[in-house]
Amino acid sequence: MKLTFWGATRKVTGSMYVLETNGYNILIDCGSDFSERHKVLTGGLFPFNPEQINLVILTHAHVDHSGNIPALIRAGYRGQIISTAATAELAEFRNKVFGFVFQFHHLMPELTALEN
Repeated sequence: MKLTFWGATRKVTGSMYVLETNGYNILIDCGSDFSERHKVLTGGLFPFNPEQINLVILTHAHVDHSGNIPALIRAGYRGQIISTAATAELAEFRNKVFGFVFQFHHLMPELTALEN
């Protein structure tokens, strides 16, 4: 098992972690990072191939944890995104208010809400 921190290290934006276990890759959060430092360090938005991610776990809907999910999907991710019911509801609400920015409604595959 290997956990790689790709964002929110030494700062508070861009939460993005990949947990690799037995050939299965789980992306925990996919947050926006607006710094140029991030792009220099990672070579772009993602320092990994989005097509090789098997599952996304969204811890909560704040932009610094979820803002790059539309870009992840545009880059080839086609798997499931899971979250709590409250996070799914907030992501949907944010889409209705800021859909032109985040585009969750049109880009996200089925968002599975985990019951408490």
